[in-house]
Amino acid sequence: MIAPADLLTRLFVLLAERKLGECAALLDAAHASGDFDARWLAHCQAILYVEQAPPRWDLAQATLRGILPADPPDDLRARVHLELGFAADYLGDYTEAIEQDRLSLALFEALGDRVYQGKVLRNTGVAHLRAFERKQASDDVVALAAAQDCFERSLAIFQALGDEQLVANAELHLGIVAGFRGRWEEALARYAARAEKCRRFGWQRSLALTLNNMGEACHHLGRWQPAIGCYTESLAILNAVAGADTRAADPYEEADIQANLALALWAEGEESQGRAASDRALRLVEEVRDPLTTEMTRIGFFGTRIRIYEQRIGHEVAVGDAEAALTILERAKSRAFLELLAGRMSDAAGPSERASFSRVDPLTAAAIQARLPADTLLIEYCVAAEHACVFLVTRDTVEAVPLINDLAVRLERAFGPEGRWLNRLGPGADGRLHFPTMLPRLHHLLIQPIADRLAGWRRLCIAPHGALHYVPFHALFASEPPSPAGGAPLAAGTVPGWPKPILGGDDGPEIIYAPSATVLLDYCQAKPASHGRSGLVISYGPDLPHLEQEAAAVAARLGGAWLAGHAAQRNAAMREAGQHALIHFACHGRFDPADPLASGLDLADGRLIAADILRGWRLNAALVTLSGCETGQSRVHRGDELIGLTRAFIAAGTPSVLVSLWPVADISTRLLMERFYDRLLAAATPAAALADAQRYLMRLSTSELRADLLAGGWAADAIEAEIARLPAGAGTSWPAEPDYKHPLAHPYYWAPFMVIGARLA
Repeated sequence: MIAPADLLTRLFVLLAERKLGECAALLDAAHASGDFDARWLAHCQAILYVEQAPPRWDLAQATLRGILPADPPDDLRARVHLELGFAADYLGDYTEAIEQDRLSLALFEALGDRVYQGKVLRNTGVAHLRAFERKQASDDVVALAAAQDCFERSLAIFQALGDEQLVANAELHLGIVAGFRGRWEEALARYAARAEKCRRFGWQRSLALTLNNMGEACHHLGRWQPAIGCYTESLAILNAVAGADTRAADPYEEADIQANLALALWAEGEESQGRAASDRALRLVEEVRDPLTTEMTRIGFFGTRIRIYEQRIGHEVAVGDAEAALTILERAKSRAFLELLAGRMSDAAGPSERASFSRVDPLTAAAIQARLPADTLLIEYCVAAEHACVFLVTRDTVEAVPLINDLAVRLERAFGPEGRWLNRLGPGADGRLHFPTMLPRLHHLLIQPIADRLAGWRRLCIAPHGALHYVPFHALFASEPPSPAGGAPLAAGTVPGWPKPILGGDDGPEIIYAPSATVLLDYCQAKPASHGRSGLVISYGPDLPHLEQEAAAVAARLGGAWLAGHAAQRNAAMREAGQHALIHFACHGRFDPADPLASGLDLADGRLIAADILRGWRLNAALVTLSGCETGQSRVHRGDELIGLTRAFIAAGTPSVLVSLWPVADISTRLLMERFYDRLLAAATPAAALADAQRYLMRLSTSELRADLLAGGWAADAIEAEIARLPAGAGTSWPAEPDYKHPLAHPYYWAPFMVIGARLA
């Protein structure tokens, strides 16, 4: 067999010369000869996948992962982990990149390979930097310190080896760290030194990227003309390299440079030239996303480029063009989600449905306005790294209202790993409910700036952004509660003493949520209306005492089929689901933040996960209700794509999903669902029926709760035990008296439920 080192040496020489055609021919010849270890050949092919234009990171990952079970030798295993770390970094999964680098470094240390020890340390430092830059590090200070340490260790190794090119690379990354710390003169000096080496040794592609770094340093120093010069030369070099070998073109890198050039041109007052550069950057980002064939790689890569969209949105808002900004926001928020929907519709039953989804272009602001009903206000948020705003859209107007610029930072603190405030809406460590202080704070940040525009609308359609997908906007309220010292009971909605949330009284607006305006106004409206009220109820939960009663009550209201207990199995549910207009799941739901597509509903024969729904389900339902815990939670990626049960059911064919954001007490869920279906079957819309059911829970008295349970066949002692199990209030802001009159008024019981998507006609 040919030695792996010989083939790798030849491959890397050709790659350095950007002779990608000869690289492919080399691998084809090696494969045809049969003299080469297939595991090493697969590794080489994976490298070539990511060197071509556009890079195929998804194919590279699949190829590399296929090598590991084949018991590769340690030197190959070390390289596979190295390449997997590199791919994860490029696709935005920095935790995975750092872990793969850790595995690779340990193997190279055992092998005594100093060169690759230095390279892996460099890659690990890059992953820490990217996590810091993309706001994914749990601690920014720790991430920068870890990056600095990795680069300094790699620099020491490369200096000892006397490799000037690797030394220059380490210096480049130390310059990047200096920039993140605000030391831009130091950063510029390091970049200039590297550029000199690139010119001296003829490293043209590296020179182009270093000039981009120099332009960024000049940008931060306010030296706009030098920045423009650096970006312009960088683009010229990349074009020359691509002209010599079209496979060497890298649209990803050009998009970055074009976006930087746009900012510098705008700073110099060159509006039209800046817009042209920004347009080019956006086209490049969208053109190169198609080859990322898996959902996670497509969304993950797109997240690393979202700042190009954010930059353009910020500029359009700054120059007063709200319509253009909204159009760009929809492009940023919608495309990956819509591509998934289009793929799911490719084998839809009817030709009219296939035609409806042959195009998945996000709607323009004008198209959004044209499709909005006259009685509807669209509220669409944009939370970028350096700016935030909310768009108010009606048939006649589009307005961009600025929010505080550091909103993203504040939300990261609230929703980060150490501050998932949703958990704090439930019982605390003492088992008691406390006043939800985050709700008025969020109201101040998100609603108060537009509060005077919300009155008089029949329907509010809220399209969140980023972490705002976790916010129950309908539960936000403006004021702190009064002290209970005066004796008034503290309750929600129209109950005396408790602040009035947005969903308000009986005449309050319907509130509908949506991933984007395009999904709501295009996909949800294009789906043919489901006729009839035939329902399917699927219930399983031996440990939930109220679940059987909830399922029985809903099944009695809907008619149709009821898969209960052992009959609630995954294949049976899939067979039945396509035949019904209303589908109700009463079971445990679980959100898996590590693997969102593994989130699912617990049925008798196992978990029905989001990935299975995406693969096999075809629905004709007007509404799917998921009354289990956490069914509304999804992972929000930097591309603002939601991955979870909500996304899966919308993609499977329903325009509306009723979900919950956090674990819910089963007694309140049963009562809410019974009331919800009573109103829905009386011709209310899902959003209106839900709002009525939520207000019903807020106002429900203890005596009414006792009467309801008694009518359901509960014994008196069991009723008292059940009421006693409900979390009581604590502290001065929530009463704990045993005769408390409204036991389910706290937002914990009713606020997690929301309707996502709707037919507006």
